[in-house]
Amino acid sequence: MVARLSFFLDADDELALFRELATLGLHLYPRICDRAFRPLPVAPAAVTELDALGDGEDFYLAVPECGEIPVRDIKRGPNKGGVEIDEVNGAVIFYRRSRFDEDGLLRSGEIWAELEVGGDLRRVGGKPVFFKKRLDEVLAKIKRRAVQSDPPAHWIGVSAAQRVKRGNLVLRESGRKGALVHVRG
Repeated sequence: MVARLSFFLDADDELALFRELATLGLHLYPRICDRAFRPLPVAPAAVTELDALGDGEDFYLAVPECGEIPVRDIKRGPNKGGVEIDEVNGAVIFYRRSRFDEDGLLRSGEIWAELEVGGDLRRVGGKPVFFKKRLDEVLAKIKRRAVQSDPPAHWIGVSAAQRVKRGNLVLRESGRKGALVHVRG
């Protein structure tokens, strides 16, 4: 089972989110990295480094209290020689940033986590309860600083919502045919 939340965060909203997440002790990993990579603590200072890490868009927020983060070697393709995080078996939360596209529209980001471990649960066990608690805290922090969209499938950060209401920002869902999204109310 997957817990998923879609959102629109501009630069100010993302900075505010990382400021709140700093209290949780999470670590930040790019989606693909090398074995020598040392994770960044999730803090306001990390926001300035996101564009330089990996593709600048996809990251993992790791919960270090839940143990070692499992990685897999990449053996083929353009990222050969790197490693990728095993999101099914690791205590990690996937984080895709909201980004501006070539037309100046803010595309939706998302946060999700796999809540069940793959394989035989009698042998492997499940995800730690602490991980699920930490995930709930992360989702609550996003929702607390956001308003719902119209249609109500997304959460929009306060700063982004104000810009939409002033007419300075247009929101569009991610994907090739992403629909326009509006602020509710």
